[in-house]
Amino acid sequence: MKNTGNKGGAVHFFIDDYRFAGMFMWGNLQQYTEKVAPYKMVIAPDFSVYLDQSRTLNLFQLYQNRFVTAYWQSVGLQVIPSVSWGNADSFEYCFEGLPQHSVIAIGGLGNAHHPSMIKLWEYGVHQTIEHLNPTALIIYGAPRQIDLPIETHYFQSFINSKFA
Repeated sequence: MKNTGNKGGAVHFFIDDYRFAGMFMWGNLQQYTEKVAPYKMVIAPDFSVYLDQSRTLNLFQLYQNRFVTAYWQSVGLQVIPSVSWGNADSFEYCFEGLPQHSVIAIGGLGNAHHPSMIKLWEYGVHQTIEHLNPTALIIYGAPRQIDLPIETHYFQSFINSKFA
């Protein structure tokens, strides 16, 4: 999380996990809740789900996402849920615990390096729409913009802007 001084917007965690995961390891959650509380909105932390990681570890990553999201909602923060997936098998469980008919955030930073990864990412975006029926999508660091049947807001990452 980078403090830009602009508390009227949203804060996100579409960064390398090692940069933020320690803040949520459970003794520090209250401290970091206080740091994000001044923002108008908070996008749920995107704990990475990997193609080559075991199902158990991927489920733990999703558990952390859902736990922090629920905690922040319980203390009154406006949280935009985020969805992530790994391999095709992860579509069996990656949408569990996420709301229907809500704004949903999706990261795309780890998916721009190979055409097959871009296809899996695009498939995941379409699966998100099919499973969650979101009212809108916020997509951060997308490998490319795609034509979608719902309101979609793309935000370019620093990395995308340097290597596009």
